[in-house]
Amino acid sequence: MSFKIEKVNSLLVQEVSNILNKSMRLSGLGFVTVTYAECAKDLRSARIWVSIFENKEKNLKILMDNKYQIQKELNKRIHMKFVPRIHFRLDKSQDHYDRIEKLLKKEEKKLE
Repeated sequence: MSFKIEKVNSLLVQEVSNILNKSMRLSGLGFVTVTYAECAKDLRSARIWVSIFENKEKNLKILMDNKYQIQKELNKRIHMKFVPRIHFRLDKSQDHYDRIEKLLKKEEKKLE
């Protein structure tokens, strides 16, 4: 991955996180963390992974419904020739970690 794309990814994580948590108060949106961004090579689109701790489907729908508002705010903040169009994805890595932890604890109890 090129240095420029890495910088844009980092900038997207930072700015979308700021928009969601500080600038834009979306009604009904719970605690959402922006975990990762992956920008296309042509910088025209980007996938934004978010970690949602409760009511995942409801909160993801709120993000999808307000995607254009978030994009508009992002366009004001980032000064590039083309600001990537964002697409939200649910980061499921925490679910995997929790599952592994439960399995390890279960095995540990068997050994006792």
